[in-house]
Amino acid sequence: LNYCQLAWAPTTKENVQKLHILQKRFLRTVENVHSRFHTCELFLKYNVMPIMTMYDYRLSKLYKQEVKNGGTFLKQLANLQNNTPSHVTRYSEYWNVKTYRTTYGHQTLQNQLPRLLNKLNRKNVQLEIYTFKEIRKYFMSKWSCPIVTDNP
Repeated sequence: LNYCQLAWAPTTKENVQKLHILQKRFLRTVENVHSRFHTCELFLKYNVMPIMTMYDYRLSKLYKQEVKNGGTFLKQLANLQNNTPSHVTRYSEYWNVKTYRTTYGHQTLQNQLPRLLNKLNRKNVQLEIYTFKEIRKYFMSKWSCPIVTDNP
């Protein structure tokens, strides 16, 4: 699965959805439950990162590790540049995101990393301060189960 995630993660949502279905099928097989059983609790029980968030988690982890070690390789590879907006707006993004005409352009690291960092910045997730466990917890919580109460 890690190889598939590495090779397929920057791809269309349809391909990633196929991998997610395989993940769910595997968890159902391990627990020996029927095919319509909701897998949310199983992801949490086995501490399995859903493939939908795994790419962002790994990219965040890699970026944090590089910032911690003072490296610049990932920043140069992604051509990461601070955004200098021409107009003052309420929600200005910190990193400059280039626009592409094709979905292939959206799958590149030059697009994925600044978008991810801007999204995390909007949600007040500070990669430089968070520990690796807190980063994992954040990405796992994106798929947390809805709370079901017994009382209507």
